[in-house]
Amino acid sequence: MVFGKILGLLDLAVLACITLVFLDYSPGKILIWAIFYLVIKGIIFRWDFNSWLDMSIAVYALMLILGLKLGIVYVFVLLYMGQKGLLSLV
Repeated sequence: MVFGKILGLLDLAVLACITLVFLDYSPGKILIWAIFYLVIKGIIFRWDFNSWLDMSIAVYALMLILGLKLGIVYVFVLLYMGQKGLLSLV
């Protein structure tokens, strides 16, 4: 149960990093650790559909580092990672 809460907090931290880079408040270098975390979590829980979504968000974060910003994808990431992070804390 505590492990799920830790993962939820880390998801919210990844969301904060993605938001900062998307809004140009921070350089893309902070997303390297977020990408690493999402890929490792996706590999560990690879049988779950949510983990595939996490790995696709890691690909989007890589695209953010390269300078490609897609607003509609960002809204999806915001809603998905936000609800997943907040619901894991309940």
